[in-house]
Amino acid sequence: MILTVEKPRIDSQIAGVFRDEAEDYLSDNRVDCAVDLSNVRFMDSTGLSSLVSLLKFIGPDRKLELCGLTPQVTKALKLTRLDDIFVTRANVREAELAREARAAMS
Repeated sequence: MILTVEKPRIDSQIAGVFRDEAEDYLSDNRVDCAVDLSNVRFMDSTGLSSLVSLLKFIGPDRKLELCGLTPQVTKALKLTRLDDIFVTRANVREAELAREARAAMS
């Protein structure tokens, strides 16, 4: 499943809404997930926190990947060393191919 963030910012004004809506959707759909961040030009600490919360929420039995990272989001992940925690993919297609490969192996 791909969750696409349509907003250009994930900051304190929308991070909580984003997290809550993503968790609601993931509660009903017990599948691996990729978050498409290709539209996001700015992410503050609350946005980063919402991604960490999603990673914890999804648990160890499912995968959460980030794809379509803009340079600004990549920089925020590197500065906070969250790039060591999240699996990232260049784009949605790469995330889909990785999911298909995992499914074929199981």
